[in-house]
Amino acid sequence: MDNGHVSKRLTVSEAAERLQISKDAVRKRIQRGTLRHDKTLDGHVYVYLDDEEGVGGTGHSGGSVLQLSDVASFLAVVSLGTYVVGLFVFWYPISITYTGDFAAAWYATSLVSRNVVVGHGVQQLLLPYLALVLFLVVASLICMFVVVRLRRTILRRGIRIMVYGFLLILVMVLGLYLMSMYYLGVVGPVGYWRYFSRAYDELSLAQLLTCGALLILWACFLFAWLRLLGSMYKGKENPIEASSFGEALRLVVQRFGSAPRRSIAAVGMIFIAYFLLVLAVSLTDAKPPLSRAELSGHRHVKGELLTHTDGFWYVYEQREDKQKAQLVAIPDREVDEVQVSE
Repeated sequence: MDNGHVSKRLTVSEAAERLQISKDAVRKRIQRGTLRHDKTLDGHVYVYLDDEEGVGGTGHSGGSVLQLSDVASFLAVVSLGTYVVGLFVFWYPISITYTGDFAAAWYATSLVSRNVVVGHGVQQLLLPYLALVLFLVVASLICMFVVVRLRRTILRRGIRIMVYGFLLILVMVLGLYLMSMYYLGVVGPVGYWRYFSRAYDELSLAQLLTCGALLILWACFLFAWLRLLGSMYKGKENPIEASSFGEALRLVVQRFGSAPRRSIAAVGMIFIAYFLLVLAVSLTDAKPPLSRAELSGHRHVKGELLTHTDGFWYVYEQREDKQKAQLVAIPDREVDEVQVSE
């Protein structure tokens, strides 16, 4: 008994089975001094584990209990972020392209159905985020598989860690490249140069400063996310040092399963970082997500369809005598035919 906890004396094999790790991993923990043990005169090593350690728990209460409020908080952050991005996708381009006034653009955005706003938020934020998370998980597993296989070669540990770091950086660069293709629609260095040159010429100083501030916040959240992931493995067995890929995968699952609150915090943190990045990218694209519409009836109107609600068609109509398009509201009784196109 130690500090009020009942400890059991186990062999290395029994400790490995209870902790769900390999015997080599148990021996390494013994060498690092993270497991209490003793050695008999005949050379046998025994490990002492509390009742809370092993399959039933980790022996540490901090961050090991996931409550319903944690999941609810994460879902609330995701829902709020998705809706905010949907609003921003309408409000900001409308204010730049049509109204030139943030208050008028906000009123126009308030006319749009919530379902439409959420749909654009899902398209711009949630679906790409889920795809990015899936991509990072699969790519990380591939990198871990490569490094674990390299462990069987004569390469030193430092070189294997360098290879793993290089592969992770390559994965992050590839992820950013795929994101830029999705949001910006550019391919290759020339396309990037043309896009950002045009954005630099068109954006005001305030917009450039706002975009820069969002990117700085994104970098801070990304760094904090990496620090959080690193803290989850501090003093623990490193998966890339496992003897097999199955062992490495089991260590990763065990680490995240033993600290569910930290795990969900890591997922939420990378979501906030992605949210900030999407806002920064949206600042460089001032094209409203509106469809072309042509209304026939009491009067003929061509323009960009904002929404149809409460018996009115709201259309941004470009008139020759006006510099910017004007928002007009046409009642249903004055409309005979509506043609909508992209």
